[in-house]
Amino acid sequence: MAAVQFLKKLYPSLRGAVIFIVGRLLRFARNRLRNLTFRLLRPAPLASLGYRSRNDKSLRVAVLAILSVFVFQLSAFAAEEISSKALIDNADFFDSKRVLYKGELITAILNRGGHSWINLNDGENAIGVWCRKDALGVVQFIGDYKNKGDVLVVDGIFHRACPVHGGELDIHAGAVNILKHGFALKERVDKAKLNISIALFLAAILMIIVFRKRF
Repeated sequence: MAAVQFLKKLYPSLRGAVIFIVGRLLRFARNRLRNLTFRLLRPAPLASLGYRSRNDKSLRVAVLAILSVFVFQLSAFAAEEISSKALIDNADFFDSKRVLYKGELITAILNRGGHSWINLNDGENAIGVWCRKDALGVVQFIGDYKNKGDVLVVDGIFHRACPVHGGELDIHAGAVNILKHGFALKERVDKAKLNISIALFLAAILMIIVFRKRF
């Protein structure tokens, strides 16, 4: 049991380290593939132009298409989302590193000149994000007791103790994307509370009638 508890405590750190190492390896592979693509698309010498050059060009275009799909898949995998719990529990490890974080926009948008402060809640914790004001132009809903907020994903630099913003834990977002718009929440009537209220109201009326008859 002690070993299981130890592994559970160690899991977030190991997961964060694996994500970082895999991300670096995939970014390295992506850059190498990009260089290979540029070499394949390099124009052929003038002496070799003709029917053969047209075949070479078709081959290069086909290879480029395949490599583009593969590079896109690598980029998507390398940019794995990190939860607020993983960021908070491993703040020293992720400090000053690029992260991808997703959460519901809650509370308010605080504008500061050309930038804004927002809070994103991923269901466990809320993390403050510093981003450009114009990146939030298409936001429709901010989460509160009346609304379900838009779900945003931010790509930026994580700070364990931001030197610019008074040592706060935050993310300076270079890119902000809206994954899903929120919506207005429908007010739900609690039937149990409604029934209790009606019962108490009727009991009060009955007591008034009884006391009037007695006195």
